[in-house]
Amino acid sequence: MLSESKMHKLPNLDLSNYSDVEEYIIDFYKKLGWDGQTKLDPTKVKMNENAYKEIAQKLMDYFSKTIDDKIIINFLWMNYGPSGSYNNLKDGYVIVEEGAF
Repeated sequence: MLSESKMHKLPNLDLSNYSDVEEYIIDFYKKLGWDGQTKLDPTKVKMNENAYKEIAQKLMDYFSKTIDDKIIINFLWMNYGPSGSYNNLKDGYVIVEEGAF
């Protein structure tokens, strides 16, 4: 529920600071308040579809060298990234629901 959620600005992370997508995803959640130790439920972190797709494309463009890399990166973002279907949220923001971490 929104009353149990916290709205955050979308972390602005420079991809050149990361060696791979996994490192980026971990830091993405840490910037939102995850301690890196507690269980993480990415389905309780929500962003709108435009922002979700934009980040996915940036990750693929930056980290992939082959079409197989793009597929793997897209699956990593789909499985471990936030939910990208919260279209009532304006660009640039993320909602972290209670129980996300």
